[in-house]
Amino acid sequence: MPIRLGGIAANLARIDAFADNPQHDEAVAHMIDDSKHLCEWAGLDVARFNINTAYTLLVLQRQLVRWQHHFGEIYADPVSRAEMAETARAWSNHLLVLSGLLTQPRERA
Repeated sequence: MPIRLGGIAANLARIDAFADNPQHDEAVAHMIDDSKHLCEWAGLDVARFNINTAYTLLVLQRQLVRWQHHFGEIYADPVSRAEMAETARAWSNHLLVLSGLLTQPRERA
């Protein structure tokens, strides 16, 4: 499970990094969709062992669905895009800590 959570965290970190460029809209949209599916896949497995982690993945998945639903509006607005990137980075750090792969949140470079 730590590797799965780390994979989702890596996708979220990529969303943060790619969202700086308005021309990366397709890549970010694909990473959001991929992350949404990874949350579902990992959530099904983790629910047997840790209901709190499963709930965290469900909350994240709902966030990803909201981004997906409003993606055109979010990505067209630099402020909204930056907020999405910041939220993705926070989720990435949270999942890394939750997974045990990282004990301290990362700062943005």
